[in-house]
Amino acid sequence: MEFKNTLLLLKTDFAMRAVASFTLTVLFVALMVSRASATDHAVVPSTMCANNGDGTSWNCAASNGAAGAFRGLPSTLVRGDVYYLADGNYGNHLSLNAADSGTKVIELRKAQSYDFGGMTGWNTATMGSSQAVWSWATAGSMVQFGSDYWTINGNGNGAATEIGCGGVQANPPASMLDGPPNPAGCGIKIDASTCNSTANNGCDGGNGEMHGAGTGITWESVEWKGQGLNSNGTNNSETYFWFATSSTNMLVTHSYLHNASTTYITNASGNWNNGTVSYNYFWGLFDGSYNHGEALQDTGTDSGTVIHHNIFRDQITNGDLVFVDPVTGTHSNFAFYDNVDFCSQGNSCRHNDGFIACINSSQTCTGFLIYNNTFGPGITTNTGIVSTNTGSYTVQNNLWYNCVNALVNGTGFTQDHNSFLNTTGSSGPTNVNITSGAPNPFVDWPAGNFNLASDNADWNNRTPLGNPYNVDMNGTTFTTDRGAYQFVASGSPPAITSSAPTAAATAGVTYNFSYTATGSPVPTFSVSAGSLPPGLTLTSAGVLSGIPNAPGSYSGTVTAQNGVNPVATQNFAITVANTYNFWATTQEGLTGANALQTAVVSPDGLANLFKYALGLNPFVTYNPGSTGLPVVAIKNISGTNYLTLAFTGVATDVTYTVQATSDLVTWSNIYSSTAGVAPGTITVQDTQAITTPPPSKRMLRLVVTSP
Repeated sequence: MEFKNTLLLLKTDFAMRAVASFTLTVLFVALMVSRASATDHAVVPSTMCANNGDGTSWNCAASNGAAGAFRGLPSTLVRGDVYYLADGNYGNHLSLNAADSGTKVIELRKAQSYDFGGMTGWNTATMGSSQAVWSWATAGSMVQFGSDYWTINGNGNGAATEIGCGGVQANPPASMLDGPPNPAGCGIKIDASTCNSTANNGCDGGNGEMHGAGTGITWESVEWKGQGLNSNGTNNSETYFWFATSSTNMLVTHSYLHNASTTYITNASGNWNNGTVSYNYFWGLFDGSYNHGEALQDTGTDSGTVIHHNIFRDQITNGDLVFVDPVTGTHSNFAFYDNVDFCSQGNSCRHNDGFIACINSSQTCTGFLIYNNTFGPGITTNTGIVSTNTGSYTVQNNLWYNCVNALVNGTGFTQDHNSFLNTTGSSGPTNVNITSGAPNPFVDWPAGNFNLASDNADWNNRTPLGNPYNVDMNGTTFTTDRGAYQFVASGSPPAITSSAPTAAATAGVTYNFSYTATGSPVPTFSVSAGSLPPGLTLTSAGVLSGIPNAPGSYSGTVTAQNGVNPVATQNFAITVANTYNFWATTQEGLTGANALQTAVVSPDGLANLFKYALGLNPFVTYNPGSTGLPVVAIKNISGTNYLTLAFTGVATDVTYTVQATSDLVTWSNIYSSTAGVAPGTITVQDTQAITTPPPSKRMLRLVVTSP
């Protein structure tokens, strides 16, 4: 059954009055408002709202404690809950010390267009297009851990094989000082670059920009930015980025860590057990005489940690993974595989000890696996592996190119199937040692592309390794090659072959679209700029699907990449149309009879359908002349007066008709909207002029009809 909702606007003797009339009588019922899940909370920066709400919606609360967003993180966080963070600055200190409750995790998750907890009041443009930031302001640690089981999740939604976040691998910024191309992809940022101190330990007080740790700490899709060199050109003001204490089951993954003054992560007392550092982009590190620097530093006793699928770039350091004093201990069963370390052209880089170093007589390393890594070029000093004490290391399928002193120094090494090209390397039964004249094996290493350009005897005799050491940086299964990448015959850059999605999406209705691309290896897809409609996700295979839950227009860029440059990009623009049912039940929370098109929720006589069509609030009482209602006016057009009706129509699933009459009996249509198109703001002119004297009588009305 079709339903018409009519607003009658009368102009009689040039005196206007408004009357609302309806074809059906409706009942008033109590409105029931649904709450968001008790485990999800909306959090906005303190500058966004005047009052501190209860975290149940993204709207600003009318008063403290009322329904609305938390104004900054609450002082007490609940175990097992998720705290969604909107864009903006959250101050200079993040204290994570809620008491443990078994293994229940507290998650700080960046709210994104595709995942914001489903709470009402969401606005992608102001809440989900950038980052949630903690920035340095005073000396001391910005982040303080005092308990276990925390997840800090930037919610970047990148491809499974993406190194870093926010597109830094596919489209590296101009320098290590710069942020990711798509900041929302690294949704949470810890920013120490705002420190302007030149004093010794003046930024972090000697305790690290982040201090403490615990069991089960996860960082994902985040950006860490250090001070780098201070204005005096030294690194003495920032001691560590993360000074971690006991850190069992630590996970740092898919993150962009850059411009650190000294050490990104130091495990200060051992117990770095079963940790994972994976798919990260480390860019820039400065070792100095006051503060030594390593990408990853450990001391004490621990076991079972893996470091894989990372890029280490432009480092002045003692090494990528270094074990040092002061705590005596044994480090066992570590794995370092599928990593790339290089120095950009024109930069000065060095490794004082080696890529991996177990130094000082207090440190012993046993059961280490060093597989499938690509080292160099451009690093001017030690690029080997160093062990002061006798340990046990298996070194296989690694590739050095244009490196200096890549010797394996120490005892306890089993090494074979490594290639040292234009490099002084170590001997081994199946090692390739070419000190000069070896071809460049890479597609374009100055641009960061370390895919192999060919299959060559200098690097294609690998020894088979089992899972997880049989998959390269691109997710391709190794068959022949050494280093971090498997050569793929007939490799070609990606090209997106599908057109951008053109079909309009509808809120609350399943949407499906598939991107396709050519290229070898098979390209993967990700959103590299802008944002998808909330509720839609893009898989690495190119499937765009989900149920959109926020009407509006969204645009951005999809990138296809396969490790062969250049990457392929395609812009998209998707409009999510609203429907009456979605508006009533999901956006406005109407239930029962109050959700009917004919229902009149507020005492103004205007039915839901009419308010939906004009973008009005069903709970607000509108009076003649209220903003948002149609406006009747007399306009002089070329010397003749006409009655006009202006309105703003926002819905695509209703029909808007403007009708005119002189006697309230016979009505004629003078405007009808186009099916499936919202009229927007429009002014409709009557077809008959107003004549005087005697005064003519003309009336206009707006009729809204649902299918």
